[in-house]
Amino acid sequence: MAYIPVFIIMGPTASGKTSIGTLLAQKLGLPFLDGDDLHPKSNIEKMSSGLPLTDDDRLPWLQAILDTLTQWTTPSDGTTTDSSTSPKGIIVACSALKRSYRDFLRNNVPLNNRAQVWFVYLKTSKQELERRLRERKGHFMREGMLQSQLDTLENPIIDSSSSNDHQKETANDKQELEERIFVVDGDKSKEEVTQEICEIFKIFL
Repeated sequence: MAYIPVFIIMGPTASGKTSIGTLLAQKLGLPFLDGDDLHPKSNIEKMSSGLPLTDDDRLPWLQAILDTLTQWTTPSDGTTTDSSTSPKGIIVACSALKRSYRDFLRNNVPLNNRAQVWFVYLKTSKQELERRLRERKGHFMREGMLQSQLDTLENPIIDSSSSNDHQKETANDKQELEERIFVVDGDKSKEEVTQEICEIFKIFL
C-alpha cells in the first residue's frame, strides 16, 4: 500500500506553523489543515482568558485533527488502494508540544488508512517568539501564554546528544529517539524556512 505523507508543522505559538504551512501548501499544491480551526469553543475561550490547556483539553482536539487527516487520506470508494481523489500529501499546522501528543497522531492512524504522519519542528528561540507575539494582531493566543507553552514543550530527541532546557525526560525514555521527524531553524525568515522544508519534502513527493 502506497502511503500518503502527512507533514505536521509543529512548535509553540508564534513559531510560524500556520504561515509556513500555508506557504508550503501553495508551493507544493497540497491541501492545508490548520489545527487551530479544530479547537473546541471551550479551548479557545480558555486560551483567550489566559489559561493554559491541560492534556484533557487537548485530547479531543488531537482526535479531531487525526479524524480529519484520515478522512482526507481515505479514497472516496472506502478502499485502501490508490485513488485519483486522494491527495499526494497533506500539510497540517499543530503545536504537538508533548511527545505523547506526537505519538498519538503518529501511532493512531487506522490500519486501513494510507496516511503516514511526519513532523517538522520549527525550533525557535524564546526571544524571537516574544518579538513575533508582540507584532501579532487578532489571535486568541496571548503573549503571556508563551511561557506555559515553553514549559509544556518536549523538544524532539533526534540523536543521542539532543538536549534542551525545556525538554522533559524520564529514565525510561531518555535515550528513545523519535521517528519521522525533522528539525529546522525557526528563527530564519518564513521564506528561508519554507524553502528548506520544500527541499526535505522532495524525497516524499
